[in-house]
Amino acid sequence: MYCVIDAGALLELLLRTLRAESVQSVVDDRPMVAPAVIDAEVLSALRGLERSRAVTPVRAALAVADLREAPVERYPLGSLLDRAWGLRSRLNAYDALYVALAVELDCPLVTTDDRIPSPRLPAKVLHA
Repeated sequence: MYCVIDAGALLELLLRTLRAESVQSVVDDRPMVAPAVIDAEVLSALRGLERSRAVTPVRAALAVADLREAPVERYPLGSLLDRAWGLRSRLNAYDALYVALAVELDCPLVTTDDRIPSPRLPAKVLHA
């Protein structure tokens, strides 16, 4: 069974942070999948981390290279749009796409975002 991984959780893995071990244990041996927007979200986060000097330019560039090779199946957005739109009162558009994919594939969403309110959503949410 797949798991949907969100940008925050993938970023932890790419940067090999202290939280990466927790993310990896939640992912376990499941193949990872994400809406195709994940690449843009991770790039944006890396840019912010580099600009704030939380990561060095070299480390950010390595993370971008690792992103390119990350074992995450990128899922097209088209079939997720209506379900994501239906979640607009509870989630921002990006988070809604991850939840929509988890519902579509009937698998859990792995996240590090504590603001994603798992009890109120139509998908199982695993917080790492």
